[in-house]
Amino acid sequence: MKPSTLLLIALNAVTFFGIYQLTNKDENSTINPTIALVQLLGDPQKITIGKEFPVNTSLTLEKEESGWNILTPMKWKADEFATSKLTGRLRHIEARRLFSLEEIKEKGESLADYGLDRSDLTITVESKSGKVTLAFGSPTRDGRERYVMPDFDESEKTEIWAVNASLWDTANISVAEWMEREFLKFPVYDVRAFGIRIKQGDTLVKTRIMRGKSGEWNITSPIQSPADTDNVRLFLNQLISSKAIRFVTDPVEIKSLSSRLDSPVFRIYLEGSSSGRSIIIGEPIDEEEGANLRPAQVEGESSIFIVNESLVSLLANAEGRLRDRQLLALDSKTIGTIEIYDSNLRLSLHKLEDGRWEVILLDDEGEVSTRPGDVEIIENFLYKLLSLEALTFVSDAPSEEDLKGYGFDQPRHSVTLSTMDGETVTLRIGHHADGVSGWYARRDNAPFVFTADETIPFLLAPSPLRFRKRLLERLPQAIDIKDIRLMDIDVNSTEISLDNNQTKDIEYFLRNFIAREIISEKYLPNGIRLRGQTIPWRYELQSDLALPGGEGDGNETLVYRFTDRIGGQTWGGGSPSANLSFLIPIGLMDLLSKILPDDSNPNP
Repeated sequence: MKPSTLLLIALNAVTFFGIYQLTNKDENSTINPTIALVQLLGDPQKITIGKEFPVNTSLTLEKEESGWNILTPMKWKADEFATSKLTGRLRHIEARRLFSLEEIKEKGESLADYGLDRSDLTITVESKSGKVTLAFGSPTRDGRERYVMPDFDESEKTEIWAVNASLWDTANISVAEWMEREFLKFPVYDVRAFGIRIKQGDTLVKTRIMRGKSGEWNITSPIQSPADTDNVRLFLNQLISSKAIRFVTDPVEIKSLSSRLDSPVFRIYLEGSSSGRSIIIGEPIDEEEGANLRPAQVEGESSIFIVNESLVSLLANAEGRLRDRQLLALDSKTIGTIEIYDSNLRLSLHKLEDGRWEVILLDDEGEVSTRPGDVEIIENFLYKLLSLEALTFVSDAPSEEDLKGYGFDQPRHSVTLSTMDGETVTLRIGHHADGVSGWYARRDNAPFVFTADETIPFLLAPSPLRFRKRLLERLPQAIDIKDIRLMDIDVNSTEISLDNNQTKDIEYFLRNFIAREIISEKYLPNGIRLRGQTIPWRYELQSDLALPGGEGDGNETLVYRFTDRIGGQTWGGGSPSANLSFLIPIGLMDLLSKILPDDSNPNP
């Protein structure tokens, strides 16, 4: 190829590249927004988004101390995410000058070629530095930017710019998308009281709950009753975080739904230290089948929005769900006396000054007997008793005739707890509840009748054996156990061989012999009475004790007798010296199961 030909090709290439660069100046210029534009967009105080085509609409956002709010077309809290995204895009705008109006005229073009003769979207930003309007046109050729004509002092609508398309996408959303869906923007910690009004036909049910000085919550209407503080906090969190399903913006639908709010079904009012906020909810609307949607409105504001049935379910029967269900609200550590009684027996448990308990029984013949109490058993009883909760609330204001019908004229069971400061609370149990689970119950210091758990008669059975001390023997370390023998007394008294480890393990139980459960305060020579039958003794555990100061070996022999294993966790035992029949503890059961022959464990 001739050198002249090569030169001609090179010149053509340079010329083509120059023409390409001129015609594509808008696609390849560097991003370099002016300092003035950055200052105007960096700290917006008010933003107006206008849409002129296909429908002329306008949205105005204004920044306040609490955040961004919508001013037009309606007043409402602006969605935090949407406003944060828009202000971020404005603050970090990617914009570049392309050419002036004179330049496009010289190329034979007009604003219509860039979609700027009739802007689909405009953003007007007002800040402390001034005001700027960005009028958006068509997308650039690569679709990553939009043509924009800015209007501020430096440009005076004489230039066409390119701005990142993400700013267009962020601003070009519906009015409903700008609205905060959480309609009860109210800090939970500031709620001092709240009320719920429910219209049921011609009847209004009003519930009011207030917070006390110590942080506790109480129902003040329609009854006066403690509320469950944890449940109230959960309720308020769920209520305040409730969200609108959608906002109603169509004028025809607004008119239709407004009539449903003239006589609302629900009204919720929150009171704070310096302000309040209330919501009304109307009848269900006929929309999606089974959706159970309802119109709602913040009182004092024009916007109507839609909520679903979950909010209605939260409000329905709030009084019953928020009431404190604990039957006996006392601190177990403060209780000094427990009295349990039914129609035949009266049992008193008294806490002594040193922390021990004493069990006093008054039987149906007026005889009084005293036993040492088991601290662990009594504390466990108090834990179960104070953990009891009402299953249902039956009546808040029963008449004397009602109380008689519930069985409180002659209660089946009663328990009275008295604190060391003199506070007394009595719980009484009436008849078994009709048609529902549980037993009718009430406290003497409150008029309410509720139902308590099915097991409460067993818990309140006034048996002294349940509470008496289970420690049968405690051998001091000064007492030496000289010998331990385990005898099979079924036919002939034969000794069962024990190795050293088994002997040591048995000695551990002998030094602190704690029965699992006392069955009878009487030892029978022929066996233990259990479940209506006598189960004979099969084994005898003998231990020779050398008492301090005793002469010779074995001053005393301690004897326990055991049955065969009766069931999975049932094994009878007896103490002739303590005159008691009992069930042996689980640990000793496991040890004997390993020592004794298999035929002694019919139901392991």
